Amino acid sequence: MFYLTRGGKLEGDVQVRDDYRRLYQSIELVQEIWTTGLRDKVKDYLTLCPEEKSLTEKCSLNLLNCLSKSEEFSKQQAKISIVKELVTKASHHEVIVPFSESIEIEIRNKEASVSVFLEKSCSEIYLPRRMYALEDTTSRKYSWWDNFKRHFILQTDTVSVGDVKRWLKYDTSFKQGDEILKSIDSKLKDDSPILNLKYEEMERFCSFHGKQIMSVDLFDAASMHPGDLSTDRMKFPLRSIWPWDYKKKVGLIWEYRSGKKDKVELDDCKKVFSSECLKVENVPNREGVYTWSGLRSVLGGEMEVFRNSLYPRRNLKASSHYFDLKSNWHELGRRAYWDGLGLALHNFNFRFEDPSEVFNQFGVTFRCAREVLE
Repeated sequence: MFYLTRGGKLEGDVQVRDDYRRLYQSIELVQEIWTTGLRDKVKDYLTLCPEEKSLTEKCSLNLLNCLSKSEEFSKQQAKISIVKELVTKASHHEVIVPFSESIEIEIRNKEASVSVFLEKSCSEIYLPRRMYALEDTTSRKYSWWDNFKRHFILQTDTVSVGDVKRWLKYDTSFKQGDEILKSIDSKLKDDSPILNLKYEEMERFCSFHGKQIMSVDLFDAASMHPGDLSTDRMKFPLRSIWPWDYKKKVGLIWEYRSGKKDKVELDDCKKVFSSECLKVENVPNREGVYTWSGLRSVLGGEMEVFRNSLYPRRNLKASSHYFDLKSNWHELGRRAYWDGLGLALHNFNFRFEDPSEVFNQFGVTFRCAREVLE
């Protein structure tokens, strides 16, 4: 028997014989856990993974790993075995749709077993079809673009250490793979953003997954607040400088610049992880807030590189923990330059404002995007 799970539905021929009935129920349960995390009606299994922090995360490989090792889950449901952590069209062309990636698991109940492919789509968003303002630094003319006849799928978060490890495990033809693995700090957790790749290595990663490094146009469209969300055809699409509002004199950063606030607190660091947050205790992460479209980490945190064919020397989101909250870099649309070859200061051009502290090496992350043709 073979099942392919896609978009929350089970596809395939189901033989509802008694010896397969329990196996079928286990497939449905695993699929629900994959798409929702351990919540709602499957929350009874929370106690099986007390040390797993991503219990409620969707598409959590760590959670499946935990359940696969749980004898209690095997007794109550079925035995889960992870066969492959990364499956693409190249390796399973009959059952995997183009430009998607999945994990392959085996679910076994006594003598009955089945292979299940779980699509890893929880970390992607669909860019809404509407008009968007376009970056134009060479003239004062107003420019815009739209995606009414195009479909863009964007990566919600930046690429992680775990993502790169899984990629190199299966992209065996990449000669620099071992060198990259050795260069990754062993103290970094798998969910930490990857920071030490060269630009061409980032391109290789995205290409392996059927994608490209995200362009500045897509990043701006998904990050900048469009103002009026009730219409997709504005007369003048906005290029807001904050992800939380289209108005300039509102929000966290403006309050610090205007003197209304003078101390960076824990909740502030959850929104924009600036240099001050390195001294704040108990900051849970550097993920930042979600934008109107569902993108995350668009201000603060780590520097991020993009494709910018129109202005190649404006390819870097400098807004990061290298700058304090009053820095002008903490605005959407402001970009520095990275040559993609190294991580020393001479590989960057911060133009009007360098970091206040000297670092031996910086870090740059990235995310991928893809276009789906109709």
